[in-house]
Amino acid sequence: MNGRRSRVTRALVRLYPTAWRERHGDELSAILEACPVGPSLILDVVLGALDARLRAIRGHGAVEEQLAFMTAARSLSAVAAGPVPVAPTSSAWPEVQVLAGGGLSRRQLLRRSLGAAVGLWAVETGAGMIGFLWPNLSTGFGGPVTLGDMSAVAARPAVPGTSLRGGAPAYVSEARAYIQLVDPTLGFRDGIDTDGSGATTNVRALYQRCPHLGCRPNFCPSNYWFECPCHQSRYDRLGTKIAELGPAPRGMDRFAISVVGGILTVDTSKLTLGPLPIALGQPGIIPSRGGTCI
Repeated sequence: MNGRRSRVTRALVRLYPTAWRERHGDELSAILEACPVGPSLILDVVLGALDARLRAIRGHGAVEEQLAFMTAARSLSAVAAGPVPVAPTSSAWPEVQVLAGGGLSRRQLLRRSLGAAVGLWAVETGAGMIGFLWPNLSTGFGGPVTLGDMSAVAARPAVPGTSLRGGAPAYVSEARAYIQLVDPTLGFRDGIDTDGSGATTNVRALYQRCPHLGCRPNFCPSNYWFECPCHQSRYDRLGTKIAELGPAPRGMDRFAISVVGGILTVDTSKLTLGPLPIALGQPGIIPSRGGTCI
């Protein structure tokens, strides 16, 4: 029986490459002699030998020899004289390389680099989305902006020397809007204008961007029109586009507004596109008061 066991042991050890046997053969033989030989043990040894030969062909060297030894010894840890390392699976090979060689394997480097790139992309995308959505979560631009009563708004003229009561707009930077009275002889009226027309409140909040390419139209105190300095689009004092003057496709856009107890609030999250242009001299255009500022 012992002779048969020795033959089996020698046969199993011979499965390993010569260089591996010279280094670990005696130790493996001793373990095999001390353990009952069964199908599970034989399978572990055969897999370890196959792994050792494949890695020897690839030229990995001593680390592969140790991996093969640990594979062969996986099921023997319970009976060995001292603790026997548990064999890693094939997916654990990069970790064995780190322990033996003191560095990162190529697979680990690629995985960590890819993970870092994906993580950086996620952080940048998340930060961009937060930056885009943040105004809508606040009371600044992108949400409701409370401007105060008539006197508070009138104290912020768009052009020094002009007045809200005289038909010129106020300018409120935090709402990025020109505030204009529809009828300058009347003040604010309590109500809500979801379309920004001012029909209920007598107030319009005109967005400061030209509908053409986004330049900021300036209020001209000479003619009481808005004039875009980029491409000369022109609008009357309530933001209606003069069809013949400039390339803008529509009038100035308007924010929804409400007046409660005389206090004006501009909801910059709700924008209504300006009306279509009207030809000069037609009803709906407030006439110019004089020359141009462009």
